[in-house]
Amino acid sequence: MGLTRYLPIALYVPSTAFAAVFIKVSFGDVTPFLVTFTTFAICWLIFIVWNAPRLSQLAQLAKRRKSAMFKLNLYTLLSWLGAFACIKILTGSVELLVFMSAIPLASTLASREWGRLTTMVRALIITIFACSLVAVVVHPAIANYSLERQLFGYLVGIGAGSFGALYIVLSGQEQKAEKLSSVDLICIRLPLLLAVTFALCAPEIWNVLSWEFLAKAVLLSAVAVILPAYSLQLSISNIGSVTTSVLMPLVPIAALGFEWCAGLPMSVVTITAMVGQCFAIMWVSFARRQRMPDRPATSADPVPLPAVHRPAQNNA
Repeated sequence: MGLTRYLPIALYVPSTAFAAVFIKVSFGDVTPFLVTFTTFAICWLIFIVWNAPRLSQLAQLAKRRKSAMFKLNLYTLLSWLGAFACIKILTGSVELLVFMSAIPLASTLASREWGRLTTMVRALIITIFACSLVAVVVHPAIANYSLERQLFGYLVGIGAGSFGALYIVLSGQEQKAEKLSSVDLICIRLPLLLAVTFALCAPEIWNVLSWEFLAKAVLLSAVAVILPAYSLQLSISNIGSVTTSVLMPLVPIAALGFEWCAGLPMSVVTITAMVGQCFAIMWVSFARRQRMPDRPATSADPVPLPAVHRPAQNNA
């Protein structure tokens, strides 16, 4: 396959980066609640129709694994809502960097991997986490924001990344235990997000009647959720999870490029600090996983097994 194996990750990086910048530039007149609701409602409906034959089995799974399913929904809600809110408070490339800076620390703690890491890797993970604040301070597009807004946006981004890491760990466990596909996970992890964001955006829901807003929401759903979800899973299938995780921090760098094209202020210090941080995250991902096998999967999604035929498990 050669270089074509890298096509999915090459689609994932710019689509995710573009979506973060697109939210900031094109949805300035509405709250992140409405953006989150419309984007994921469109995505969820598409995947529900796509996965219709599995819905009854997923309903049985949700009944058996109530605690795990609630946690998946809660982590999804807090991660995505926090990410969209951080973009609105700060800017796309900063949100992406802060979000990704939180993942190494949160995921190693959640998976109980921290004690198995070398001292150098642990030190770098803490440094990356601490230095993510630099991205908030040096970016000229938000230099005129109040310190309170900068710190609030930073904390929201860190929280979003941390809950994203918790979701990654838990969804990996559930996907392996229950033989779930990535489409299954999308179907079962979005109901709470949709319910909460609908309640929060109800006063402005009339915006969906605007063809202009609806067109932007459809585009954002395709670019921010559907394309990244599919291309990321396909990348894992083609080049392995290790290589994919190492290349993912290129997303904030791509977002910097999109922000520059959109006319947002930029500086050499900003570019140097953020690019350096991204490569540090890439090195940590490589160091954590260098001893793990990186064989491409045999298919993009595991073959779903009928949930109703597996023995019941405790809702832990």
